[in-house]
Amino acid sequence: MANQLNNAPQDRQFSEAFDRFYPFIFKFCCARLSGNCDLAEDCAQEAFYVFFCKLRDGVQIENPKAYLVKTANLIVMNRRTKQTAERARTAEEAAALQLVSAERAEAKPEFRDLTAYILKNLNKADGEVFRLRYLQGMSLAEIAGQTGNSITALTSRLSRMRIKLRQIIEEYGVIV
Repeated sequence: MANQLNNAPQDRQFSEAFDRFYPFIFKFCCARLSGNCDLAEDCAQEAFYVFFCKLRDGVQIENPKAYLVKTANLIVMNRRTKQTAERARTAEEAAALQLVSAERAEAKPEFRDLTAYILKNLNKADGEVFRLRYLQGMSLAEIAGQTGNSITALTSRLSRMRIKLRQIIEEYGVIV
């Protein structure tokens, strides 16, 4: 790797740190990720990429090993949080879709009538989000990409919309 970089001090510092600390950082990531070597390699490489970018930007790093461990730890924690959230979201949405599918199978005309009533009583933006989230089963990220709203804005909209939905459904005659 050292022969691919020019002789700038940052490149030498990166090359030395990579040669000395990569095995340690990889093992650290692997241990934190319960032996998932592929994900550990991704995290270790990302930590070294962050390290390289800092050096390239002229940041002086006095203790490269400590910096790399801290960076790798943050990357691992972020990955684990994302994985946990994704598993929870997937399980939650699967359960919701199963419930909707069961309801549709039992009472299709009633479900269509209730859906039409809900869409009629929601404003256009809320109706679109309702349709995408609950009828088509899209994730917040997918809805954000399609509507141009941020995930934060969609989360707020969904929270307010759930309150409206309870009122609309009660008006329709379903006990919530």
